[in-house]
Amino acid sequence: MSDARSNWSSKTGMILAATGSAVGLGAIWKFPYMAGANGGSAFIIPFILMVLFFGVTLILAEIIIGRAGRGSSVTSFRRIGGKFWAPLGFVGVLCAFLIMTYYSTVGGWCLTYLFEAIMGNAASSDLAMLEKTFLKTVSTPVSAILYQTLFLAITAGVLIFGVNKGIERISKVLMPLLFVLMIVLPVVSFAFFALTLPGAWEGLKFLFSPKWDQVTANSLLNAMGFTFFSLSVGMGIMVTYGSYISHKENLTTTALWVSVLAFISCILAGLMVIPPVIAFGLNPSAGPGLTFITMPAVFSHIP
Repeated sequence: MSDARSNWSSKTGMILAATGSAVGLGAIWKFPYMAGANGGSAFIIPFILMVLFFGVTLILAEIIIGRAGRGSSVTSFRRIGGKFWAPLGFVGVLCAFLIMTYYSTVGGWCLTYLFEAIMGNAASSDLAMLEKTFLKTVSTPVSAILYQTLFLAITAGVLIFGVNKGIERISKVLMPLLFVLMIVLPVVSFAFFALTLPGAWEGLKFLFSPKWDQVTANSLLNAMGFTFFSLSVGMGIMVTYGSYISHKENLTTTALWVSVLAFISCILAGLMVIPPVIAFGLNPSAGPGLTFITMPAVFSHIP
């Protein structure tokens, strides 16, 4: 098969772009409250096992299909399996679209908080006020839609430049910066809270002390669902990314790197959010607003 489809300019670029798709809000926004709502380690341990045994295999399978089909999920399934397999590719596209509808909403919340931070209004030690701020942010239709539209416009602006000059170039800058922030913030915040609020140590115990009695069918199901979500599998994204990989690249190492980096991001996010949550006396299973309430309070306490 011969076509003019471009390739990632480097293996690093592909890994960072795929990791950017896998990490995203799943690690930073969803993992802390998913872990909090499912017993901490009772959720994390099954999640680790599922990433290793299912996640790596699924990512590898998807990028193999993409590289062989040299197209989107619809095109790749049709070229490899025939026209009767094309609808399976459409299911992936539909799944990605449905995720985008709320992913862009949360992205709009992030832009709202970015603007408030620039104006000096985001950080506060008043948890009740932070909770009210979050509820106001998510329940004000006009501003929510405006920031969501801005988020989509920024995303489209990156995509306009294509794979190499758009996605790959920005991933090589933003992904290393994200990892630096996710390493520095937990270290700095935990060091500060460990010295001032003993509850921070309880946050670590919550995350990493085995609680086998809390491992239930529901926590296992949630861990499996989050494995798919956090690795961006089952929605055609990795198939499409795989279609831009050169036939000379080793796909097994690519799948391993993406899985490991996504998993590390989740653990770092948990360390960034859960210890302060416990230290502040908040409910670790409070839901999607947990990060948006906790992090501004953390920032207000760090010198």
